[in-house]
Amino acid sequence: MMEDPVNVAIIMFIYLAFIVLFFFVVWLSTVSQAGIVNNAALELTEKENNLKIGLNAGIDKFWPVFSLNLFLKFVFYFGFLLISLPFIFGIFQKESLGDNLIFSIVFVFFVSLSIVFSFIIKYSIAYIVLKKKNCFSGMKSGWQLFRENWLISMEMAFLLFFIDFFINLVIILVLLVVIVPFIFMAILIGGWGSLFGFWTLMLIALLLFVIIAATSRAVITAFQIVAWTDLFVILTGQGGVSKLVRIAESLKRKKD
Repeated sequence: MMEDPVNVAIIMFIYLAFIVLFFFVVWLSTVSQAGIVNNAALELTEKENNLKIGLNAGIDKFWPVFSLNLFLKFVFYFGFLLISLPFIFGIFQKESLGDNLIFSIVFVFFVSLSIVFSFIIKYSIAYIVLKKKNCFSGMKSGWQLFRENWLISMEMAFLLFFIDFFINLVIILVLLVVIVPFIFMAILIGGWGSLFGFWTLMLIALLLFVIIAATSRAVITAFQIVAWTDLFVILTGQGGVSKLVRIAESLKRKKD
């Protein structure tokens, strides 16, 4: 009779541990984001910065930064749900050129709107952390900054996308080089009848995969936050000019 309560207690403890871990990861990622924004701006302006300063700034701005990130995710998933409703309820029961065209137009519009909104949120968070604004005024200033510098923002996004794509390819190659030998040895040892050796090597491969993937993702995310923060400081300081605009002006001067 004691086994059922013990099992229930163990299961509840595991669920509780996962819930606590989830909230801790959310808290840590939000505090880290705000802290990186704060310290990146201090570094760019050659002011004193360290881990303690970044941590204090992140904790101080946790709720507004968390609220904006949550709002961004809500808009993204709610919008995706809205454009999926016709298919969920079978409104488009038969495939047709008109249905596919409507869905394609709505999907492109939604993706474009999500990208623009993500830019506004990035600038809004920078206004909240660096200019000490609240959520509403931060979003208002973020929208104004994006509207005035939409082209240079798009250029930054494309540049970071290609950097992210290249780094992910490198990470995939590293994962293959590091993990595949463990998987190969696990299959080989498992074929010899050693179940313990098989699962030990598979767990090592899984652990290496999680460590490499999580670490590389964290580094890439931090790099992107620093890049957007540097752009924000430049745009709100001396101002920035789009690369395409500079090229166009250079070509115009050459013609003249």
